[in-house]
Amino acid sequence: MAPRVQAPSTQQHDHDHRQQPIACTTPGPPRTRERSVTPDASEEENENNLKKRHFEEITDALAGNNKKQKRQSRSLLRFIGLFTDIEAVISKGIHISEDLEDAELSEEVIGMTPDERNAIVTQYKKIVQLIPSIKEDAQFYREDPDALCDLIRYIQKHAADGRSDDLGMLKPKVLGYLPAKAPSAPPLESLTLSKGERGWAHHQTARLLCPRSLVDEFVTDPDSFISSVESAEIAITADDYPLFLYSNEAQYDPNNIENNLLRGSYLLAVFRCLFTGPRTATRKVSGPSGGGRPSKAKIYKMTKVTPESIAYTAVLARFSICGQDSWEPQDGMFSLPNFYQAIMDLFDDPTDPWYIDTLAWWNKQVFGYDRPSGDTEAQNVTGSSPTSKSHLQQQRAARRAAAATAPSSPDSTPN
Repeated sequence: MAPRVQAPSTQQHDHDHRQQPIACTTPGPPRTRERSVTPDASEEENENNLKKRHFEEITDALAGNNKKQKRQSRSLLRFIGLFTDIEAVISKGIHISEDLEDAELSEEVIGMTPDERNAIVTQYKKIVQLIPSIKEDAQFYREDPDALCDLIRYIQKHAADGRSDDLGMLKPKVLGYLPAKAPSAPPLESLTLSKGERGWAHHQTARLLCPRSLVDEFVTDPDSFISSVESAEIAITADDYPLFLYSNEAQYDPNNIENNLLRGSYLLAVFRCLFTGPRTATRKVSGPSGGGRPSKAKIYKMTKVTPESIAYTAVLARFSICGQDSWEPQDGMFSLPNFYQAIMDLFDDPTDPWYIDTLAWWNKQVFGYDRPSGDTEAQNVTGSSPTSKSHLQQQRAARRAAAATAPSSPDSTPN
């Protein structure tokens, strides 16, 4: 049960109205509040009582089983961003987005750069689009920091629950989505293989975690490669795209790293499992499955694939085959937040042909038709060399520079 919020005091205070910094990270027990009954109240008191009744409705929504708000909160990490700082975005965005005077803002917000403010507002607007009641009751939350903390705790809890449920669903299923095993790989014992036997403990999952640029080295001597990873002689970092991100059949071209990137069959199966349902995960025919329990895509009216949903899937797909038993943002040298951002960085230019073609491919595979991708929703360490991400960025920059300096055709030359 989410903590209860307190109805605000009806008294007016003369103290400084500047918003104080909010620290909501430590959950507390539900707070109780009394419902005041004043049958002979004055007009002013009646007005305040109306406010209180509204505040009590909000309280009940947070403390009770408001299915709609809970469902909205559970989907936040899937559609807004897996590592969204919910507290920072809501506690700051609810003030910045209203263009309040500096006297009404905290010193921390006042000290933010315009870019930082814009980033917060962008994320805040996405959250409000998903959970409209935040904007509807924004004035209440601005006036009552304790209530705002309760709201943030509520959303944080259910957002984390949504991620945990997704991981719980994937754990027994993902081994059935793995590509055909490598000839040298020992068999997977069962679909309930423990997490401790995944990751670098098994050749098949280790191969999928291996950077695509190092797969040939892995295949030559898997045991030696794994030993080098475990001893940190080879660094596996978030900026080296793992094999499972690539199409199984495609040849790797180090001079065109983005070719077939984000088209791996395992990645696609995990995405389908999460968003269109487990029954669709390995279907040969694209598009959602009819009948049965409604999928997340249907529940949330999801009609197109977004970079955020791909990045969310990529992180959960990796975690599901790694050796970690519990959710942690760091797996050795591999940072899950950095991996999420590395996927998002691939979609840095909506006009780039790779961006357009990749989302069109995803929409075809998931929904059965193409859709436009508009807004919606160290020493002796191999990893110290330039990463796949840096090479890809250089290749993109070179292509764009070449296109910009290419001579105009005779037809485009002015007379």
